[in-house]
Amino acid sequence: MDIQLIPPGHAQMKAWNVIKLKKLGTFHIAGFEISGRRWRISTEIRELDTMNLTAKTRSGSQYKFTEPRGVMHPTVMVVLGTIEEGYSIATDEELIQFKPQTTGEA
Repeated sequence: MDIQLIPPGHAQMKAWNVIKLKKLGTFHIAGFEISGRRWRISTEIRELDTMNLTAKTRSGSQYKFTEPRGVMHPTVMVVLGTIEEGYSIATDEELIQFKPQTTGEA
């Protein structure tokens, strides 16, 4: 499996969710980027709008989601399994507490 750094930009995503890195306590987007036809894990989320299905990350990338968060792309799940520090799928409660940078309803 080839892992590459992707420069900041615009990404349209499906089969995505928000993950929390346990050691750092940071939230990230993980899913499938439609335009690049590749799986993707973001830098730390700075803004998340679950009503308008958009997000911005620390690197400056802007995300547009084609569907609400849910089941992630299978390849992303394999890669996430290699994170030594561990991760979890962010709960609705965690995303609500993530405000004020999070807008919309989780």
